[in-house]
Amino acid sequence: MIDGDSVCLDRANRFINYPFANEHQYKMGDLVIRRFQFVPDDLEGVIVEYSVKNEGTLSDIGFIFTGLVDLMPVWLSERKDIVDGRDKARYNQEHEAIIAKDQQNDWFAAFGSDRRPDFHGIGGNLCQANNQGKGTRGFLRYDLTIEKGQTEEIRFFMAGSYQSIDKLWGNYDEIKNSSKELLQNKIDRYKGIVSSSKLEISPL
Repeated sequence: MIDGDSVCLDRANRFINYPFANEHQYKMGDLVIRRFQFVPDDLEGVIVEYSVKNEGTLSDIGFIFTGLVDLMPVWLSERKDIVDGRDKARYNQEHEAIIAKDQQNDWFAAFGSDRRPDFHGIGGNLCQANNQGKGTRGFLRYDLTIEKGQTEEIRFFMAGSYQSIDKLWGNYDEIKNSSKELLQNKIDRYKGIVSSSKLEISPL
């Protein structure tokens, strides 16, 4: 939301796919926005980083992150009498994040950021995104002031667990507190794969 006008980041001007992550780039008037995301190894979660650069006049921005959650069993789970329950979401003050739970199973998901939200809520549909199945949604709003030529960054952390709420928050805290290290570890792992599988053929 920019000076009262709502803009949805649903059409990127450019997409880049890396071996370990991918990136969307947007141009919204005077704003240049980069979204970078990756899945850390061996953890149930995703890290998404936004950078917002102002190339024009002073901008007061309400940055709203909406998370759509649908906790559901895998295909053919009904053969084991696993029933998908309706998901219910709430705001967790301690972690400053939205948490959702399947009401019939110990399945959990949570999302938050590296900033305290200025406002939060359950529901909302600013960009007309639709839930699937018996899912739910929540949103976090951050009020940003970005001077001309300046860039603001905000990271979001999403975690899940199909075991317990303690496992959920363990995943979430590790992702949040070690995001840079987790990215570097993934980059290093892919470098190792490349170095062990490189084939060079001399010209005839």
